[in-house]
Amino acid sequence: MKDVKTLRRLLALLILSAIFVFPSVATRADDEKALRITPKAFLDHIKILSSDKYEGRDTGSKGQKLAAKYIAGKLKDWGVPPAGDNGSYFQKFPYSGNRDIVGKPVLKARNGRSTFRMKYARNFTPMTCSADADIKKVPVVFAGYGVDAPDKNYNDYTGIDVKDKFVIIMRKTPWPRDRRSRHAYFRTKLEVAKKHGVGGVIFVSNPKSGAAELNTLRKNADRKRMPFPVFYITGKAANRLLSRDKQTLEKLESKIIDSGKPASFPLKRTTIDAKVKLKEKGVGTENVVAIIKGSDKSSGNEHIIMGAHYDHIGVGSSKGKAKIVYHGADDNASGSSGLLVIARAISDMNKKPKRTIVFVWFTGEEKGFLGSIHYTENPALPLKDAVLMINMDMLGRSKDGYLWIGGADTGKDLRPVLEELADASGLDVRLTGSAGGSSDQVPFNRKNVPNLFFNSGMHKDLHRTTDTVDKINAEDGARIVNLALDVAIAVADGGKKHEFNKTESGRGSRVFMGLAGMEQVEKGLQITGVVPHSPAEKAGLEKDDIIISINDKEIKTNRDLYGCLRGKKPGDVLKMVVIRDGKEEKISLKLDKR
Repeated sequence: MKDVKTLRRLLALLILSAIFVFPSVATRADDEKALRITPKAFLDHIKILSSDKYEGRDTGSKGQKLAAKYIAGKLKDWGVPPAGDNGSYFQKFPYSGNRDIVGKPVLKARNGRSTFRMKYARNFTPMTCSADADIKKVPVVFAGYGVDAPDKNYNDYTGIDVKDKFVIIMRKTPWPRDRRSRHAYFRTKLEVAKKHGVGGVIFVSNPKSGAAELNTLRKNADRKRMPFPVFYITGKAANRLLSRDKQTLEKLESKIIDSGKPASFPLKRTTIDAKVKLKEKGVGTENVVAIIKGSDKSSGNEHIIMGAHYDHIGVGSSKGKAKIVYHGADDNASGSSGLLVIARAISDMNKKPKRTIVFVWFTGEEKGFLGSIHYTENPALPLKDAVLMINMDMLGRSKDGYLWIGGADTGKDLRPVLEELADASGLDVRLTGSAGGSSDQVPFNRKNVPNLFFNSGMHKDLHRTTDTVDKINAEDGARIVNLALDVAIAVADGGKKHEFNKTESGRGSRVFMGLAGMEQVEKGLQITGVVPHSPAEKAGLEKDDIIISINDKEIKTNRDLYGCLRGKKPGDVLKMVVIRDGKEEKISLKLDKR
C-alpha cells in the first residue's frame, strides 16, 4: 500500500508539472496578464510619436518638446512616479540646437558675362560648420578629394594655389577600397583645407547627388565652426561650374582613380559670390525620467535602467515645400513606445520587482548621445548601484523574428539569463558578448555598467522620410518588447548582481566583420552600413553592396551569414562575392577580434 500511495503522489506531481511549467528564470506568473504587451499597445504610441504633429522630434525643436510632454503625460496617467528635476519628469540641460539660417543665403558663380545663381535647398545649402560670410569674386580651385595623406604619398593640394580661394572637394577618397578611412571624414577634409589657408569649401558628393541630400548634410555635419564659409552643392551644380573648363565630375573622378594621382586645377575666370549667416539658438533640451521603486527594501539603491532615445532628425525642405518630416517611426519611436508600454506593465503589477527600475527616454542621441551622457553624469540613483542598463533602439522592423542583443557578456553570469529567456521567446535572437552598436548604452559601458542593446536590424529607410509607421512589424516588435521586459524582471528579481565584465568572454562570435547593418533583398544581403576602420571597410565593402556568397556558399539570409562565421577565428579570410552597381566583384575580408 505504501508503494501504491507513493506512485499516486508521483503521478499527481507529473500531471501538475505538465500543466504548470515554470522556467528557472522567473517570469512573474502572478502578473502574467499585466506583463504581456500586445502589438496594438506597442504600435499605438509609435503612430503618435512619428506623426506629422511631432515634426521628426529633432533635438531642441518644438516637436521634440511635444514628444517629451506626451511621454510624461502618459507616465502621469499611469501613476509612474517622476525622477527628473525638482519632482518633475524632465531632466533638462543646455543645448544650442541646429543653427538657423538668417535671411537668404547666396552662392553665385561668375564666368565672364555668364552668371550661375544657385538656388538654396535645390542646388546648394550652407553647412552647420560654416562661418558667416559676405564675399564676392573669390577664385575657385578644383581640389579633388581634398586629401593630404603623407601615409599614402598622395596630396590633392600639390601644385595648386588655394590661399584665400574656394576649393571644390569631392566626398570619400581616391581609393575605392579605402573610401571610409579618416581621410573621408568631413572634419579631416576641413582641417586639411584650413591648414592650406583656403577661403572657403564647396563639398559635392558625386555626379548623381541631388537635393535630397542637402537637408541631412546641413544638419548632421560637424558642428564646430570653421573660419571660412562651407557649402554643399549637388552633382549637377558642380558639373555646371566645371563646364567652362570642359570638365565633369565623372571625368575627373575616373582620371584620379585610374591614375592614382591628383587632378587638381584652378577654374579659368570662374569666381564665387557667397553670403551666409547662421544664428546660434539656446533652446535647451530634456530627458524624460521616471522610477518604480523596488519591493525589496534590503536591495537598497540597486536598480535596473531601461532606456530609449525619443529624438530623431526633424524636418527638411525640398522644391518649395515648407516641411518634409523625417518621421523616425522605427528610429526610434519604436524603442520609445516599447519603453512606455513596459513602464505601464510594471506599474500595473500587483507585486513590484524586488529591485528598483529607472526609465529614461533620452534626447540628443542623434547628436552624439547627448542625453545619455548627461544622465550618466547626473543619474537619478548612483551608477555604482546600477545592476544593468537595457537600451532599446529600433525594434520595429524585425524580419522573421530577428533580434540582435549586444553586450551579453558585459555582466558576469548575465548570458545564461538571456539565453533561457531568448529561447522561450520564440524569436531569432543573436547574442554578441561585447558592448556593440552605436547608441545610448555606450556612455553606460564607459561607466562600467553592464549593458544590453536590443535592435531588430538596420534598413534602407534609416534617416529617410520613408521610415514610416506603415512599415512597422508590430507583431514581432511586441515580442521583442516582452523579451526586454522579461529580462528586466528576471534581473530585478534575481539574487545575483551581475558585476561589470570588461573581458570578451562567452560563447558568442569572437570575430568581427564590421557590417553596421544588413537588409535581405532578392539577390542576397544588402549592406546598409559599414563600421569605420573595420575589416569590412579595409576590405573595400561599401554601403549598398549585396553579398551573394562567402567561401562559395550562397548567402540569402542572416542565418546564412552567421553560418559562415561559425567556427571562424580572428585572422581567417572570407572570400566574398558581392554585387556592386549591377556587377559582381570578388572581395577578401580578413576577420578581426571582436
